[in-house]
Amino acid sequence: MIPLEFNSTGMLGATNHSIAVYSNDPDRPISVLVVEGVVWRHVEVHPSMALIQMPPNGGQKFSTSLRIVNQMKEPITLSDPSCDLPGATVVVNEINPGRDFELALKVPDDQKAIPGALFFITAKTSLPSQPEINIQVAFANQLTLPPESK
Repeated sequence: MIPLEFNSTGMLGATNHSIAVYSNDPDRPISVLVVEGVVWRHVEVHPSMALIQMPPNGGQKFSTSLRIVNQMKEPITLSDPSCDLPGATVVVNEINPGRDFELALKVPDDQKAIPGALFFITAKTSLPSQPEINIQVAFANQLTLPPESK
C-alpha cells in the first residue's frame, strides 16, 4: 500500500496529477499513477474574489456582483452579508430560491482606490458544514491610457 494525500486547497474544477512510483523491480522500475477528479465546494463563489477597478481619484459610483451557487441537494439560505470596507454595502439577491444567489457590493462614491489593501465580504449560510463564506475584495487602479499621437 502506498499512502497518498491530495491537498485541494485553492482548487476548483477538474484536476489531474501524475505520481511516479519507483521500485527495485527490474521489469518495472517506474510506475506512473494518474489521479483525476473534480474539486467542488458546497457553496461556490464566481468569480472567486471581487476586483474593483477604480480611477485613482475616486469620485465615481462603483459596484460589482458575485454569483453564489449551492452545489448541495438541499436548499440553503444566505444571510447577514457585510463588508469590512467602511461605507460599503452588500445585498443578497436570491436568483433561484435556495440554489443561486447574487451578492451585490456597492462602494461609497468618495472611496479612493487602496492598492494592495484587502477587504472581505462575509455572509452566513444555513449549511452546518460551511456556516460562513468569506470573499476577498481587492482594488485595482483603472489604467488611463495617453492619447494616441498622430
